[in-house]
Amino acid sequence: RAQKEAALIALEAQRSAEAEKDAILKQAHEELEAARRAREEAEKVAETARQTANQEKMAILSEAREIAQQDQKQLDMSRVEWEAALSQAQQSGEEKLRHALEADAHRERNLRDEQLRKSSEERKLYLSSKNSEVERLQR
Repeated sequence: RAQKEAALIALEAQRSAEAEKDAILKQAHEELEAARRAREEAEKVAETARQTANQEKMAILSEAREIAQQDQKQLDMSRVEWEAALSQAQQSGEEKLRHALEADAHRERNLRDEQLRKSSEERKLYLSSKNSEVERLQR
């Protein structure tokens, strides 16, 4: 009878140990499963973060492209305005030069006309004096 009790106690201890082992295994399995889910969740979060970072990077690149295009448009507009101003300045300078040359030519014509008028008057006076002398001599 003592052997039976000892065998029963040993069997009970073995069952208790197996139940404890099963409980530990079950807990380990649950913890392992929780760790796997946490890892999967962390991977999802990391993937979402990567996608968000890529989207932000693309948005920044797009904005940078837009700014560069706007800067280029402004440069082109500035260049066109500068070229127009330069052309206008050249035309204005050419116009001023033309006016100055025309004014010089006009002054030169006036001087030449004045000289011709004086010369013509001197010839008239000379011819008149010669004519008077010839008339005096003829008398």
